[in-house]
Order: sequence, then C-alpha cells, then structure tokens
Amino acid sequence: MQTMQNIIIFFHGYASSPKAEKFQKLFDRFGPEQVFAFAADLNPQIAQTEVLANIQKVIAAKQASIEQSNDELTSGASAIRLILVGSSMGCWLACRLLEKLQVDYPCELVLINPCLDPAVVRSVHPEHADLLVQYQAIKPLPKAHYFISRYDEVIDHTELIGALLGSEEISIFENSDHRFNGPEFSSVIQYIERFF
Repeated sequence: MQTMQNIIIFFHGYASSPKAEKFQKLFDRFGPEQVFAFAADLNPQIAQTEVLANIQKVIAAKQASIEQSNDELTSGASAIRLILVGSSMGCWLACRLLEKLQVDYPCELVLINPCLDPAVVRSVHPEHADLLVQYQAIKPLPKAHYFISRYDEVIDHTELIGALLGSEEISIFENSDHRFNGPEFSSVIQYIERFF
C-alpha cells in the first residue's frame, strides 16, 4: 500500500523573509521534516531558478529518507505530495513553480492574499518598477484554496472575490489585514491538516 509523504513549501511575500511569522507557525505545527522556505530574489527569473533548485534538493533528501525507511521496514512505497503555500507576491512564485512541479508530483496550492499580477504594486514600490515589469500576470486563476482579507490594505481583491465567491476554493476574512498572521492563520493550518 502506498503512503503519501507531505512537504510544505512556504513562499514569502515582498519585503518579508523565509522566516516570516506565517512560516514559523507552519514550522511549529508540522515540524522541520515537513516545512521549508527559501529566500526568494525579487528578480522573477532568478527566484524561479534558485527556489526550484532548493525544492528539488528537499525532494531528493525526502526520497532518500523514504527509501531508507522502506528498506528497513520492508513496507509499501511512499509518494511525495507538495503543499505550496504562498503569501502576497510569494503566491506569484508558488504558481509559476507549480507549473513545473506538478508534472512530477501531486501538488496542493494555498494562496494567502495573493498578488497574482505584481503590476499592481509597481506604483507602491517605484524603486523596483524595472524588476516588477518583468512579471507576467498569472492567468487564468490557478486551482487553489484562497485565503483572502476582504479589506486588505495593500491589494484590492474585489475582482478575485467576485470570480470565486460561492465556491469552496475561497475563505474570506472580514477583520484581517494583508499580513494575515493573526488568529485567522489557524484556518490555513486547519486546511493543510486535512492532507496529513
């Protein structure tokens, strides 16, 4: 019988880091063998190349560990499922890497206050306009579970909410901000727990 081993990859947002509070909450709940995050360059091409290489290293290490366990226990084979969790602009990177990773692995996508078209933040960050113009908007909307703050002070989610309203793919929070790292983050953890 085949079992599923989960790897959670957290994609941090602009001006954040791999050790953001949301990552720490995931790490505390699921542990060091399950949760990973890597610094992402603002340049979209560099970010995709470097983060993909780091994810592949994590997968290889997990596969080696699974094979060793299977040899020792002579149990059934294990498969790896990736759970990609993005926050803000990290959602853009999660979606781009999903396109590459889902060719070889089953993937689940969790998007928190997503910035799927970084053009919307160019005016807020003119110092990075030359890099932000290199991002192509994610279209169509990817199959994911969306956690959205209705009154996000950074990104207007009106169009996204309209597109997904009534579906099971969206959870809307009335009293949350863009950072989404208060008690509402427990909903993200509960959603991910269903895969374990």
